[in-house]
Amino acid sequence: MIALAVLRRPGVALVTMFLAGIIAVASPAGPSAIVTNLMVGAALEAGFLITRYWIWRPWLFFLTGALFQLYYAPASFAFYNIGDMALAAQIAFVGLLFVSTAAFTQIGLVVAKRLTAAGVARGIAPVPMSAAR
Repeated sequence: MIALAVLRRPGVALVTMFLAGIIAVASPAGPSAIVTNLMVGAALEAGFLITRYWIWRPWLFFLTGALFQLYYAPASFAFYNIGDMALAAQIAFVGLLFVSTAAFTQIGLVVAKRLTAAGVARGIAPVPMSAAR
């Protein structure tokens, strides 16, 4: 989210999530971490691709994250055998997926805003439309 919010360019989410997947290969997930991270990157790109990368408002970051969870929740439900747990644990699991996505999206947007204000992406990120005039 941070790279996507700072750089605002097509493919940024895929590239950063691919790199994160390569780093995560050393984890117990092994090479499947690359595939998982690419799925996340593709989901994040999808929201912006649909708008043809014209809209960069915070609501689209939150919507894209929530839509990804609609796909990820059932997949992770099966992978972690959440269905075998008590109903309260199942509800808590799904709730935490959505709450954590919203919380970390907000944190990512704040960090991106501060990085942009500090000039980290100067010369790389597109100039906002209001500043281009």
